[in-house]
Amino acid sequence: DAESVAATLHKSGHVCKTVTSVDDAVASIRERPPDVVIADFDSGTEAERILRDAKRKSPDTEVIFAADERVRASAEKLMEDAGAGGAFGVIVKPLADADPLRTVNDDT
Repeated sequence: DAESVAATLHKSGHVCKTVTSVDDAVASIRERPPDVVIADFDSGTEAERILRDAKRKSPDTEVIFAADERVRASAEKLMEDAGAGGAFGVIVKPLADADPLRTVNDDT
């Protein structure tokens, strides 16, 4: 879950903020653009909104989607469609502690 991912990243020295809705995510991105956004990919429409708003506010912000195998292809397609300005990657759920940490560290 988001709290355990944030705790893992925090232990490695990353500053994290978790939110529980797309509206909260968009508001948080607009208030203070992060270096990296890890977004749950349950709905392509919501994920696309987070990606679009993050890139509009801060083109350097990397977006990583967490997707289960059922929607992994859709997440990868959204990344591909977004082109070079799109998402940084997809990590597959369920997440092991090392997965988000390795992906974020590869980005920073």
